[in-house]
Amino acid sequence: MQNKITIISVTLNAKSDLLETIGSVQNQTYRNFEHIIKDSNSTDGTSEINFSDFDNTFFYCNADKGIYDGMNEAFRFAKGDLIMFLNAGDRLFDENVLNLINNTFLENPFSSCLVGYTAQINYKNISNFKLLGYGWLYRKLPYVQYPHPSFVLRNKIARKLSPLFDPTLSIASDYKQQLILRKINLFKPAFSESVFTLMPIGGKSTESIAAYIKGFWEVCILSYRLYHLRFVLILLSKVVLIIYKNLNLSKYPKDINKIVIKKIKILYENL
Repeated sequence: MQNKITIISVTLNAKSDLLETIGSVQNQTYRNFEHIIKDSNSTDGTSEINFSDFDNTFFYCNADKGIYDGMNEAFRFAKGDLIMFLNAGDRLFDENVLNLINNTFLENPFSSCLVGYTAQINYKNISNFKLLGYGWLYRKLPYVQYPHPSFVLRNKIARKLSPLFDPTLSIASDYKQQLILRKINLFKPAFSESVFTLMPIGGKSTESIAAYIKGFWEVCILSYRLYHLRFVLILLSKVVLIIYKNLNLSKYPKDINKIVIKKIKILYENL
């Protein structure tokens, strides 16, 4: 059995990054996918790309109210059994990722979602990457946030959320989605000990200290509204996880470390 996988990419004036993302999808050995690209009226020539050159790729362009609104719009067209979001600049780690995702869901038929690792990379220091989703804290901390690019959700579960993402938030709506799934008892994850995606630093939530602060403030407000006094536990989990990641308290297995650095070097050389 093959699950159809929908990959959704939203973009704005990121033509070169988008082409890298598309390339990582097109290189997949698993071909039962659709790639929906939602552009918010870019002015950098994105619409001039000949998307018909790419298999199973669908492009449409119109104004939206921000990244999460764009994700919601694109999701309306998703026909896959499984949904993942891979924004411009993010990449599938290797050519076997979609095959791994399909097989893991087949092995875990009662799971509502799947969590893999995301390598957060900085091209200025390629050996100092962070492996989001890796480590015992991601298994033990309550309300922990899993890396959005490597969070794959069953379509039938995603359809129970309306909207899928809160468009009034600018940074933390993906985390809000995970908290809501927990609250309504639909958060039943399967875990993969593999890297699904590469995410360069510089996205909406990592572009500056101000972005981190704004994201943390959004989490404060939304977690209190969802969980009331338990929001303290959510914030504590987030702070502990930030410290854990930035102090490099987790030691990555040598094989994963070697593979990730090799992959980043290849990408760096091609920039």
